[in-house]
Amino acid sequence: MRKKLMVAGIAAGLLTVLGPGSVDTPWQATASACEEGAAEERIPFSMPLAYSSDVVTKQLYHEQDGRLLIEAKTFSVTLSGKYMGYYPQLQQTLKRISKENRRHLSKVLRSWRQDLDETYELRRHDYALHKDEVPFTYEESYSGLRADSHVFSFACSEYSYLGGAHPVLYYKAVTIDTRTGTILKLADVLQHTDGFAAVIADEAIAQQEYRGQLPERDEAIRLIEQMIGDDSLVFGLDDDGMKVYFGNYALGTYAMGTMVVNVPYGAHGDYFRPKYIFEGIRAKG
Repeated sequence: MRKKLMVAGIAAGLLTVLGPGSVDTPWQATASACEEGAAEERIPFSMPLAYSSDVVTKQLYHEQDGRLLIEAKTFSVTLSGKYMGYYPQLQQTLKRISKENRRHLSKVLRSWRQDLDETYELRRHDYALHKDEVPFTYEESYSGLRADSHVFSFACSEYSYLGGAHPVLYYKAVTIDTRTGTILKLADVLQHTDGFAAVIADEAIAQQEYRGQLPERDEAIRLIEQMIGDDSLVFGLDDDGMKVYFGNYALGTYAMGTMVVNVPYGAHGDYFRPKYIFEGIRAKG
């Protein structure tokens, strides 16, 4: 599986004319002087970039009968062509993340080896009735959110079924400063976090179809504040705002399921640092 985001025609033309050292030069005026002489940060103009993601697969077989126990998947991501040269720090960060993904996949398979063998042995008869099915599953699926001259952001759903009562779904997300290659924390993206937990909770209540499955508003705010405080809130940025991800058990019981909450720039722009708000040419692909 290979996924590509291609540069919009006008942006491609601009970047072809401009050299790597001058990329985005027409749009780099990100600050203007106030009357008092202080710098006022402005929203920069962003242009899309091209990248690709690939699925990385590892398999684990039962040592005695050779049955495929699990086909585990993760992903790698890389900039395409000339963008490696335009944004070398970003490319290095993506390369490191891809390497860590492969290393993590190998590690979890080694750690699960004995448990998967034992579970398979206990249920060998049941699994024999479904010879064409792989008994266990682990998959990290890539989902691109934003890829431009200021922000590169993606999310990853982590789905696993290891023989228990039900599968489990968690989320990961990464937001990177395109120019520096720095992985951004929430405090890097926001100007302040005061009241932001309430913003997320209220957006969740407004967006959730089955609101009765959510915890009470005060409890949701408390849980989200805790995530913000210990830097475990899972978020990404797209062209329209922030996406906040809640996997199984993040805000309640398994029955509540998972949830993705949109926090739009338009309604909550005062929270975001202007340099990470999107304004520019949207990617096509």
